[in-house]
Amino acid sequence: MPVPLNTAIILIDPYNDFLHPKGKLTPRLAESIKDTDTITHLLSLVATARENNIPIFYGLHQQIKPGFLAGWSEFFSVSTVNSRAEYLSYFY
Repeated sequence: MPVPLNTAIILIDPYNDFLHPKGKLTPRLAESIKDTDTITHLLSLVATARENNIPIFYGLHQQIKPGFLAGWSEFFSVSTVNSRAEYLSYFY
């Protein structure tokens, strides 16, 4: 079945501090992430979209205030990325 041309995936705020095993909020979310198999579903969604040439857009909230990310253990600053491949590597 062909994918309609107006189809895209939008992932909103896939922050490492929510999803990474060492993330700051992981202790509060680990049970839910495990019970819903969130990581497997996200990886499957991304892989399927890529296989079908469906564009993926990442909606990130990026703060620019100095010190905003202080205390976050697995933060990822979009402003430090050199390429799309480097950015995507953080999610695998």
